Amino acid sequence: MSKKLKISLAVVFVALLSFSTGAYAATKYYLNFNDKTTKTDVRIINKKAYVPLNDISKLFGGKVSYNSKKHTYYVKAKDYNPANSQVKTFNVKATGTSGPMKITISKVTLHPSFKKDSYSSPVRAVVMDVAVENTSKQTVEWYPAQGALNLNTKEQVEFSHPDSDLVEGTFNGQVIKKGKVIYEVKSSLSSIKNLKWSISQPFDNDLNGLGPDIVVPITLIK
Repeated sequence: MSKKLKISLAVVFVALLSFSTGAYAATKYYLNFNDKTTKTDVRIINKKAYVPLNDISKLFGGKVSYNSKKHTYYVKAKDYNPANSQVKTFNVKATGTSGPMKITISKVTLHPSFKKDSYSSPVRAVVMDVAVENTSKQTVEWYPAQGALNLNTKEQVEFSHPDSDLVEGTFNGQVIKKGKVIYEVKSSLSSIKNLKWSISQPFDNDLNGLGPDIVVPITLIK
């Protein structure tokens, strides 16, 4: 065997030995997510930990897709809902009083696909957070959710949606009922700037009126 060949083999052997030793000596990193060690490949580059996109997305319930034409990876979170980006919420202070009854609207939400629960069908809606109070000790009947809602778009909705919470009916003495009153609308939500809620008078057990019909104006300002 020639001297040059021996030297070349020696160099290759040393290189392989060094690589092998480095591989075994390299630190093994692990990922612990919510107190649970996860099998994934953790790489340290410039003192920063990197984890495969698919693995980290899976931990958060997301999904990864790839568009080969655009050379782009897309990640969608588990709770991603494009419709929610169109939801607008307004904190308001609107009140109305008729006799012993008082109604307060604290928040209005314009929702393109509102669902009360997973069994409900989505509706484009104006959703109002309300509190209805009987300030007297007598029994009073009042039905605000049966009132018409007028929008600045010239749309009028006669009754609230059946999925509305029960914030009306019989009030036995000093009672407060709270919940969401839903009105399904056809107008473009971006065009809705103010509302007028027309509510008929309350009455007692003998159907005697206890106050006037009222109109509650609601202005939506961000």
